[in-house]
Amino acid sequence: MTPAEFIDARKTLGLSRSQTARALHRSRVTIYNWETGKTPVDPMAEVTLAALTLAAGAMPPARTHADPCAASPEPNI
Repeated sequence: MTPAEFIDARKTLGLSRSQTARALHRSRVTIYNWETGKTPVDPMAEVTLAALTLAAGAMPPARTHADPCAASPEPNI
């Protein structure tokens, strides 16, 4: 998740940085670092934010990198 995607998800939920920090059990400084690209977004926080977005009835931001857990297509035999 890129910093811009994280910000979009947070704003979609209508959360401030402080509220997001509380929801994800992180500090405001950590949220700031993720949003400014100083540190990468923690994968578990990314999943939690996506779940909160879905629970709120909104679509989570699209992933910008390949999902290693995605199923590969069946081969044509």
